[in-house]
Amino acid sequence: MTAWCDDKLEKISRWYDRQLDSWGPWYEAKLTEPWMRKYFSFRGRLNRKPYILRGILLSIIGSLVEMGILALAVLISGKVLVPILMTTLVHALFQLGLLSLAVRRLHDLGNGARGFGALNVILFLVNLLAETVKAFFGGMYPLFWTAGPGRFMLYGVMILLFVAALYLAFVYICLLFRKGTEGPNPFGADPLAPSAEE
Repeated sequence: MTAWCDDKLEKISRWYDRQLDSWGPWYEAKLTEPWMRKYFSFRGRLNRKPYILRGILLSIIGSLVEMGILALAVLISGKVLVPILMTTLVHALFQLGLLSLAVRRLHDLGNGARGFGALNVILFLVNLLAETVKAFFGGMYPLFWTAGPGRFMLYGVMILLFVAALYLAFVYICLLFRKGTEGPNPFGADPLAPSAEE
């Protein structure tokens, strides 16, 4: 059984690596403007100061845009479902920016970020699914999720998500305080070096 699981995990890992290797260059080629590369690129390294400042800026702008969409939509139509879906798309865009900052910060520490990125994406998609279901059911989870045998499955998923979120919070806190590796590393030049570009 263990050999079978190891084989399946290895196949999934190889498939995941192929997907990243094929989509990475295409995605990076779409980032034509300097501000796009600053906020949405997954290549290179990023030291602490720009990581913190850009993260704060993205969070503030994202929150303001999401609240503005919700407020305008509710004032104009009085309906909440469509604005919730619109704000989810906006939220996904800003989450992509925050994830790219964290990945480049991990690169600055000399760490790869594929597992970290995958965990972030999985948590985002599960949250997206839960919020979409909640929106369709008038702000509540459906009864089959909260009553009877379904609630145990929901509790298990919630515990796993909580543990994963704690792990990610720990990593994000470490990214704020740990100094990057000095000199070049496999992910690029030292961003603090006089000749390095931000």
